Amino acid sequence: MGLERGGRTGRPGVPPAPFGIRIGGGAALVVAATCLAAALFPASAPLARLLVVMVAVAGFALVVPGLRASLVVGLLGFLCFSGFLLDRYGELHWHGVRSAGYLLLLVVAVLLGAAAGRVRRAWAAGGPHGAQPGLLSAPTVREESPSGRSGRARDVRGGSVAGSARFHTRSAG
Repeated sequence: MGLERGGRTGRPGVPPAPFGIRIGGGAALVVAATCLAAALFPASAPLARLLVVMVAVAGFALVVPGLRASLVVGLLGFLCFSGFLLDRYGELHWHGVRSAGYLLLLVVAVLLGAAAGRVRRAWAAGGPHGAQPGLLSAPTVREESPSGRSGRARDVRGGSVAGSARFHTRSAG
C-alpha cells in the first residue's frame, strides 16, 4: 500500500510509525500499566496485576499495526510484571512453570489484540477484498423497463445512478 491510501495506518498521506517509535510508545504504556497495577492491587494478587498489564498490551496490539512490535512490547510487559509486580525492585527471577504461564498469558493477549486489530483495520478498509456484501452493504435498486416489469439490479454505492430510467427500492414484505 502506498502513502496515497494511508499505508498501514489507514490515514491518507500518513506513513506508519517507525518500529522504534512504536516500541518506545509501547514501553511507556507498559510502565504506566505497571504503575497502575501496583497502585490498584496488593502484592498478594499477582493475577489481578497481570490482568492490568495484559489489557494494556492487548490494547497496544489492537491499535498499532505489526505483530513484531506487539510481541516486543508483550515481552517488555512480562519483564516489568516479573521484575516490579511479582518480585521487588526490578529483580528478575524465573519461577518455573508459574513464570512460563504468565508469559504465555501475555503472548495470548498480544495475539488476541493483534487479531482484533487486523479485523478492525480490514473492516475500516471495506473488507479484506474490498466491500463485501452483507449486513452493511448498500441498498440495491431495480431498473423498471417500459413495460412495468423490474429489470436488473444495480448497486447505488457512492453516488447517483446514471440513466434516464426510473428507479425504486423494493419494500420488504
